[in-house]
Amino acid sequence: MKRIAITLFALLLVIPAFSQDKAAQIADVKNQIAALENDTPAMLDRLKTLNTEKDNQITFVGQAYDKQEAQYQQDVAAFEQKAGNLKRQYDLLQPALDNYNQRVAAHNANQCTETNHDGSCGWYTAEKNQLDANEAQLRQAYAPLDQQKAQLQSDKSYLDQTQEKLETIRTGLNDEIASWKGKVAQLKADWEEHEAQLAKLNAELAILYGSVNNCMTEVYTTNPGCERPAYGPDGKPILDQNCERMKAECSKMFDGNR
Repeated sequence: MKRIAITLFALLLVIPAFSQDKAAQIADVKNQIAALENDTPAMLDRLKTLNTEKDNQITFVGQAYDKQEAQYQQDVAAFEQKAGNLKRQYDLLQPALDNYNQRVAAHNANQCTETNHDGSCGWYTAEKNQLDANEAQLRQAYAPLDQQKAQLQSDKSYLDQTQEKLETIRTGLNDEIASWKGKVAQLKADWEEHEAQLAKLNAELAILYGSVNNCMTEVYTTNPGCERPAYGPDGKPILDQNCERMKAECSKMFDGNR
């Protein structure tokens, strides 16, 4: 009993200073944790903003780009089909044009000049009339093809402009995605640092809480009556003032309250 009394007396002397020191440390760590936790909503708001940016500036624009690019590919395919059909029609007329040009060259190479209008160049005049008729036929055949060609040239200009616009959108979208990914990476790094600091502080708090729990264990070990008090006739526990004072000092270290 004398050894227990000496231990309790020593504990009573140590606890006040020990309690004040631990309580201050616990309060400081809790304040740091609270400050970090106050930063959490702002970080979640950053995440919400990034998700909104993704929906409005990346996903929406990307879907619009995909739709326009698909239409562009369809227009290119239709243009190429029309151009191919037009080329085949030109190719069908090419032999007739070549024949006409050859005949014109031969006609011009063998000119005939009449003397005294004797009709000796009638064949030459007839040949010229025939060539003129062939030229008219060729012009008539080529006219709708030339109109189609002019329309295709206009279509090609439109397709080139569309391609340039799509390239501008694609470049801007890629830049936007790169910027968004950079923001996400920064938020991820900030969040991981935030969580690491919280984990570190909670570990420090656990150590401090461990010291407080050790304090309570010491109280109960040195005086079992503190943990298992006697009960009076009224059924209520008979409180030992020394036990209650020591437990109160330990509790102050646990929650930081006076």
